[in-house]
Amino acid sequence: MATRSPPFHIISDAMPDPLAPLREAALTRPDDADAHARLGRAYLAHGRLAEAIEALQRAARLEPDDPAVRTDLGRAWIAAADPAAAAFHLRRAVALISARSQDGLDPDAAAGESPPPLNDCREDSLAAEARALLARAEAGQPTLSADFVREMFDQYAEKFDADMAKLSYRAPEILRALLGAPQEARAFDILDLGCGTGLSGLAFRAFARTLVGVDLSPGMAAKARARGIYDRVIVGDMIETARAMPAGFDVIVAADALGYVGDLAPLFAAARVALRPGGRFAATAEDGGAADFILGPARRFRHGEAYLRRTAEGAGFAVAALERCELRRDRGEPVAGLAFILDF
Repeated sequence: MATRSPPFHIISDAMPDPLAPLREAALTRPDDADAHARLGRAYLAHGRLAEAIEALQRAARLEPDDPAVRTDLGRAWIAAADPAAAAFHLRRAVALISARSQDGLDPDAAAGESPPPLNDCREDSLAAEARALLARAEAGQPTLSADFVREMFDQYAEKFDADMAKLSYRAPEILRALLGAPQEARAFDILDLGCGTGLSGLAFRAFARTLVGVDLSPGMAAKARARGIYDRVIVGDMIETARAMPAGFDVIVAADALGYVGDLAPLFAAARVALRPGGRFAATAEDGGAADFILGPARRFRHGEAYLRRTAEGAGFAVAALERCELRRDRGEPVAGLAFILDF
């Protein structure tokens, strides 16, 4: 009777490990980005995702502006079922390739260091691959990567206030008017989610007995802290932070923060945990029309009115108010938004 091969591979000590030379190269050259990148790609080809990601991340730390490494990291994170992490690296890859193709926009050239140029055909192929992978990652992405948001706003912190003034940014004032003034000054304990540099804190300080700000970006949080209007500014994820402070607040404000969250159910659930009975959650969102939520061309999520109502009610809130508004202007055009208040 014929014997069947086992449904697995048996590796004996006598069998050579095809990855051993690559591991040895990475071990003996710890500062060689290419050695770690080659090891990561080999791990990825063998389906060893955790080891592939570890090696490729080391390569990216050593050579942060290599679009090929960023693309490989994106592919690895997609395989590991983390589309948000994949999108972070793939956006960077697309931006780097685009910059290299335009005179004066090469980030390495600006620093006086030009890496070896990619072959034109290879670069076109890499760009197409990175864009295709990015579209795939974003299609399965319920929120933007924390790394992407943190890095973006850390870089943006210095000019954020000036740019918001140019864009006629109005979200904090819209929410303040929608909530209405309390009968007593400094009546509420307020949690400001996605507080940024503190523009919403300025709008709500007069309402607050205590005012706590939360932002993912250390750079933005430092600007908010420097205003001296918050009792406390926390660097962290707004959902995790809200969830960690049960029944701590009368009012939660999220002015222009929902653009970085697709699926709002976890945020609404966390807000309900953080609110006291009778509390209110006031927020703005970009108008997504008939969609539940979609990622717009500016890499910000837009949310539909029906979705907002359904998700809020599913989390145990009553929709006390929901109005259409102009949040700001972008290239001279109004950005349509929704301002709403949820009652607990």
